[in-house]
Amino acid sequence: LKISDFDPVIAERGEIDLLLLGMGQAMARPAKALREAIAASGIMLDCMATGHAVSTYNLLLAEQRKVAAALIAVDHAG
Repeated sequence: LKISDFDPVIAERGEIDLLLLGMGQAMARPAKALREAIAASGIMLDCMATGHAVSTYNLLLAEQRKVAAALIAVDHAG
């Protein structure tokens, strides 16, 4: 993941309080530079497995929270 991948999110920072980052099958932390760039924009970042990110996003959206999600796809075929 690159900082520039998140330019559209950062551009909407007035509309987003929390960015949920679904990192695939398991939780992983993105690079420190990415975490710092998002924090500098004033957006809180919460990294988790993609499945948990989807569930959390739906819950927070139902509460009308200012939330966005960036999700790495997970293959559930099989």
